[in-house]
Amino acid sequence: MARDIGSSAINTIVAVGAMLIIGMLVIGSVYATVPTDTASVTDEEVIMDIEEPVALDPGEDAFSFSETIDVELDDGTPLEEGTDYEWDSDEGEIQFLDSADVTDGDPAYVDYEYEAPDEMAQSIIGPLSSAFDLGSVLPIVIIAGSILFFLRGFGSGENRR
Repeated sequence: MARDIGSSAINTIVAVGAMLIIGMLVIGSVYATVPTDTASVTDEEVIMDIEEPVALDPGEDAFSFSETIDVELDDGTPLEEGTDYEWDSDEGEIQFLDSADVTDGDPAYVDYEYEAPDEMAQSIIGPLSSAFDLGSVLPIVIIAGSILFFLRGFGSGENRR
């Protein structure tokens, strides 16, 4: 008798978990194929740091940065990629290098482009995709499985013989 209830609970937890994971994958794949807009940022101020990469801040919806950026000093002097900085377009980070034009702690101004979901996609799919991150799935599966276990175990009595 107890074994039937236990195996039923495990089956329920597995089923709920599978449905949530499939839902996450579907929402994630839809989010990855939504129409995008290219946005431009001009003169974003960053503080040059020779020891740590500096992250650009276009907003949380950016998922693809341009392959090249323009960086210049306060006086308009352009910095050169490879000599004054390295650009990581995958992470959206600039690693400033120890060069004659780079002074640790001074401001620099960056122009760049990035891709983000268009406004309609952000309003429809954005909140859904953030609600289904991996960190929230396990507690949901445990809670849903526990509720279903207790409802089936103490409900109609059908599982008891």
